[in-house]
Amino acid sequence: MRLRVQACGVCHSDASTVEGAFPIAWPRVPGHEAVGVIDTIGDHVEGWTLGQRVGVGFLGGSCGHCEECRRGDLVNCRNQEFTGVHHDGGYAQSMLARASGLVSVPDSLSSEAVAPLLCAGLTTFSALRNSPARFRIVLTM
Repeated sequence: MRLRVQACGVCHSDASTVEGAFPIAWPRVPGHEAVGVIDTIGDHVEGWTLGQRVGVGFLGGSCGHCEECRRGDLVNCRNQEFTGVHHDGGYAQSMLARASGLVSVPDSLSSEAVAPLLCAGLTTFSALRNSPARFRIVLTM
């Protein structure tokens, strides 16, 4: 998939990427909190449409074939690519992304508001979801 980037969050991991904390083949474009519009769909890709708003975070998409993926443990995919590390990220006008790494973004939310949710927001949500704390999520934007 190719996305026309509308917004990309800024994360400490992006600074670490630029500073060489990850093994990267240079040159590389950082940015793993990207929101954009699909402007090209690859062959054999299903479930997405041209013009659809999507987001992509640090985990750039599972392969669907390794042992972990077959068990449903997509986060630990052996072939997981990291956005802005293994391939160029969202600090650009356009970027490529695996279809399995995309999430749909509702039209009612601004790209600028959604972008940071793809990393910091997800990290916080996952911690709360996995804790014994009970909470109610209310989104107002």
